[in-house]
Amino acid sequence: MNEMNNVINCKHCESENVIKFGIQSGTQMYFCKDCNRKFKDDDALFDCRVPAEYVSSAMSMYYRGMSIEDICQQLKMNKGYHPSKSVVFKWINKFTDKAVDHYAKYRPQVGDTWIADETVLSLDGNDVWLWDIIDDKTRFLLASKLSYTRNTSDARTLFQLAKNRAGKSPKALLTDGLRAYIDASMEVFGDESDHIRTSPTAKENSTNRIERWHSTLKERTKVMRALRNPESALRFTDGFIAYYNFIRPHEGLNGQTPAESAGIDYDAKNWSEVIRIGEPNRITKIVKPYKVPTELRKARRVVTGKPYKSGRKYKVKTEVKPGVMAIERSRKKAI
Repeated sequence: MNEMNNVINCKHCESENVIKFGIQSGTQMYFCKDCNRKFKDDDALFDCRVPAEYVSSAMSMYYRGMSIEDICQQLKMNKGYHPSKSVVFKWINKFTDKAVDHYAKYRPQVGDTWIADETVLSLDGNDVWLWDIIDDKTRFLLASKLSYTRNTSDARTLFQLAKNRAGKSPKALLTDGLRAYIDASMEVFGDESDHIRTSPTAKENSTNRIERWHSTLKERTKVMRALRNPESALRFTDGFIAYYNFIRPHEGLNGQTPAESAGIDYDAKNWSEVIRIGEPNRITKIVKPYKVPTELRKARRVVTGKPYKSGRKYKVKTEVKPGVMAIERSRKKAI
């Protein structure tokens, strides 16, 4: 905002037609005669009262596993600013939504082997299933789905979302022995994919990669008081997946993010850049987003089934012993 030769540009419209407009809390204020808005001569976001560094630090600490209370304490000790928990929650919700919307337009160039699995999270004292599908080569998480049930329609939605995001079907799909995966794979991928039923301990075609992703996710949820409702659960999982794909470097990818490994040329590679998305003076890469069918988008946002108490035992219709594979062809061939 402070340019060469001491020329001040408006934070909102970049106009030079500005005048001084008093001092607020020791900071010089300006008024733009073109857009009739006030702004501060500092590094703060134009719609925020605190420096951008405080907000980006809070976002980074949250997605790296710190609780809201600890974030408030860290800001107080390191920055001399002690926000309330509600203020930090507002930052997290606002910029999580901004990150999710921004990254959703990119289409990754993924490999031909995908891994699907489901795990249990706590939602307001009840168990809920989180379905995921990840690319084995780039570790890019293609899609996720929350449900109280584990049936074919849930698996079908997951596969449809993944196919839509990648723009193709996999040549090989690795899952556990859940029957829903077999039926859904036949419906969505047809004879384009081999469905390989396996396990995390299999010597070949292991599902260990997605199990490690679930471990990463659950490490983060340990410091949370559980997800309170479907809306907060969807926001958290969407935000963490965006963070995992586009911001968090992976040692197994030589320090790259899954998005970089998947050949995506994108901006906003850290929270400092994410919170600046949409500012008038920011130059953003022009990307033509891929389209998600309306019905599929709605199905993604619905947590299907009825909640049940945590601790319920789950039965898998088809089990696979460790190290044993079974290949399901998408189309039955005549003998």
